[in-house]
Amino acid sequence: MPDLEDGHEKLEAAGDQLRALPLDARAERVEAILAELDRANSPLRTQLDAGLPETTGFGGENLGRGLALAFGRWREEGVGPLLRSELGGAVDPERCPRTTAVIAAGAIPMPTIEAMLMPLLLGSTVRIRPAQRDPITAGLLRAGISALDPLLGACLEVVEFERGDTRALTRFLAADAVVASGSDASIATIRQRLPPGTRFAGYGHRLSVAVVGAAPSPETLAGLALDLTLWDQLGCLSPVAVFALSHADDWADGLAMALANQADVPRGEVPLEAAAALRHERSAAEIRQAAGEPVRVLAGEDWTVVREADAAWRPCPLYRFIRVVPVSDAAHLATALIPVREHLSSVGFAPGFEEMTARLAPRRARLGTMQTPGLDWNHDGIGTLRPLLTDIPAGLESGR
Repeated sequence: MPDLEDGHEKLEAAGDQLRALPLDARAERVEAILAELDRANSPLRTQLDAGLPETTGFGGENLGRGLALAFGRWREEGVGPLLRSELGGAVDPERCPRTTAVIAAGAIPMPTIEAMLMPLLLGSTVRIRPAQRDPITAGLLRAGISALDPLLGACLEVVEFERGDTRALTRFLAADAVVASGSDASIATIRQRLPPGTRFAGYGHRLSVAVVGAAPSPETLAGLALDLTLWDQLGCLSPVAVFALSHADDWADGLAMALANQADVPRGEVPLEAAAALRHERSAAEIRQAAGEPVRVLAGEDWTVVREADAAWRPCPLYRFIRVVPVSDAAHLATALIPVREHLSSVGFAPGFEEMTARLAPRRARLGTMQTPGLDWNHDGIGTLRPLLTDIPAGLESGR
């Protein structure tokens, strides 16, 4: 893997060639890569399917299903909606970055892939430091793209340096635009180190919830179970709580049954610290239930559903742990979400609750689609391409 001193001249030359292409030509090349990602037996997809379970800890079945759904959505919609919603279908080249530095985080591969591909639409080269929990997606993607489209491949570079090497980080951040994912603390640290004038898209800690009301149907329960099990609840689009305006017991019972039916998609590896948190939260709920509180705990080998007695916000240890929280009306829901309102990424809704969820989060999605946004989703309320343009007001930056 190259270090920070390698490849500058080649990367710059490739970037010059990329910027010489019109926007629609760059879009066609990126969409060709999306098509290869969506093709189950393509060399690029096969490498991802084979390599990611061992490095990320996800089970192969979960990984395969997650990739198929995400890439299918990307391929179906393409980059057209993104270009129209954020650029109006055209952009002044003078507004676009020549270089973009990407700091990846987490175990889910799609954010890494999106962060590598999207700057190419603007004619920007990309240097990326891989995520610790997913050290291979960036390299596999670059190698696969290089075989399919040598120009796009030459515009991508994967570099590595020690996490504590602040001098290397400073050199790495010397780009026109920076995209970073991670904890709020890490985003704040990166922001402080940015050179003046650098465009920044910082995606910090986020979480998602679901809002339901009427009695559940088999379809809504299956959709909610899918949203919960995909990626073992580790992504910012995974629901950590279900707020029920009615029929909370029915939703808890039905969701427990739907999760039990997910045995063909077993949970992946659970780190020791996370396993301890799971045991603690399940035990705490069982103690409250035994003490006579109207709490119910429904659990299987690799999932837990807690039907809560009230709307107090409680921790979620992830890895298929979900709380069904009763709320009486929209005002009660808004109050219950106050502790996490600034961190809400997405709200999943059952039919009939579109209007109630309209202003709760940057993104809303039907149950069953929370984990599969299009490329044009309003990521953390700031979008994907807009933060990289040179004349966008600073208020649109993330890292609130």
